Amino acid sequence: MKDMIGKIVDAEKKARELTENVKQSKMTVEQEISELKKKIKEDYLIRARTRIRINETTEQKEADKAWKEISKNQSEVRKKLNEIYKIKKSEWVDQIINNILEV
Repeated sequence: MKDMIGKIVDAEKKARELTENVKQSKMTVEQEISELKKKIKEDYLIRARTRIRINETTEQKEADKAWKEISKNQSEVRKKLNEIYKIKKSEWVDQIINNILEV
């Protein structure tokens, strides 16, 4: 009978130890998951920030290129308008005066 009670006590002791080991393992795994989750988030943010910097640089280069093209076109238009103005200036002045006088 004592032997039987001893075996029951030993079995219960082993069950408690197993339960405690499982709890410890669970806590360890939860902590590892939490750390892994944090690392994945940090890695993602680093990659996202890097991608943003690359995109900003690329977009700025494209914007600068577009601005140069627009400036070039505006310069050409301005030059053509000045040439037309030089040629048509007196004709336009005469026409404006005639329009005013006719009113």
